[in-house]
Amino acid sequence: MADTTSGTPSSTGGGTPATPPAASPTVTFYDTIAAQVQAVLDTIPGQIPGFSIYHVDNAGYVKGHQAVSLKFISTVVAGVNASPDLQSLDRIDVSQAKDTLQFINAFSPIVDRLNTLTRNLKYTMDARKADAAAQALEVYNLAKGLGRSIAGADIAALAGNMKRDLNRKGGSKKDDPQPPAASQTTTPPATSAQHVS
Repeated sequence: MADTTSGTPSSTGGGTPATPPAASPTVTFYDTIAAQVQAVLDTIPGQIPGFSIYHVDNAGYVKGHQAVSLKFISTVVAGVNASPDLQSLDRIDVSQAKDTLQFINAFSPIVDRLNTLTRNLKYTMDARKADAAAQALEVYNLAKGLGRSIAGADIAALAGNMKRDLNRKGGSKKDDPQPPAASQTTTPPATSAQHVS
């Protein structure tokens, strides 16, 4: 009897097999660590007073004023504090300017540390990739050699897969990097300068 209790076709009695549930993605050890680091990073903006999100509409204005030195701003603030005439112009919020100088002084070392962290994390990724890539290229080169023999048909097929995914671009048809060849150009012997009358 057909299953009438569900909209999903029955997998028994000759009916259409039910679609198996989608497999859950594999979560690696590094995925777990990265998620923990990301969770920490997500808390940082909320701890920074007045944290601003980059916006292209305001980027030109912000960038255009970065050439003005902090020392200049500090000097202007001191001048306004010392001069009632400058205060009467009411062109700068002295309290806000002082607060900004303190903010930049406090968080500049954090920016330096984050930049260093980002650079070193990227280098760690690149260095690990370089090690794996060097070993993979060595296997590929050996597989190409082994695949040339009659008994190496299976290896030749694997080498073909490797070549496909190596996806090297450029004019050279060689798949493995080669050291630069020594120049064959010889330097002509020096000749004496001709006298021009």
